[in-house]
Formats: sequence, C-alpha cells, structure tokens
Amino acid sequence: MVCRTCEERRRAEPPAGEPEKVERRGPVGDQLCSRCGNLLGPKDMVKRLKDKQSQLARFGLNGARGALFKRNPSEDR
Repeated sequence: MVCRTCEERRRAEPPAGEPEKVERRGPVGDQLCSRCGNLLGPKDMVKRLKDKQSQLARFGLNGARGALFKRNPSEDR
C-alpha cells in the first residue's frame, strides 16, 4: 500500500516505469508505504481496514452470517 502523498504523486505524474519497492521488515513492515518507506498515517490505515472489510464482505467472510451448518444434538453422544 502506498501513502496518500505517493498516491497523489502517482495520479499527477504520467505513468513511468515500475516504482522502486521498499523492503519491509520488522513488526511495522506492513504499515510502511511500499514506494517511499514512510509510516502510513491513521487515515491510510483506516482506508486499508475498510478496503479489507469490504473485500471480506464480498465473499461472505465478514462474520455477519451464522454458521453454515448446525450441529445435530443427537450426534454429540
């Protein structure tokens, strides 16, 4: 994921070659911009979370539904 600054630059600039990828390491590696390496801000993290929730909801994996199968109490014996 890229930060808002890199996203705005990408929209303003004409498409060029593939941007450099920053190596992600450590516990905050997935919270870094993949283009410049800066730490993503709270708004970027919220956007990322909402994107993931909508992706999960699209496939019915957001936990809104109950179990697919119900256990038969007679089989528990």
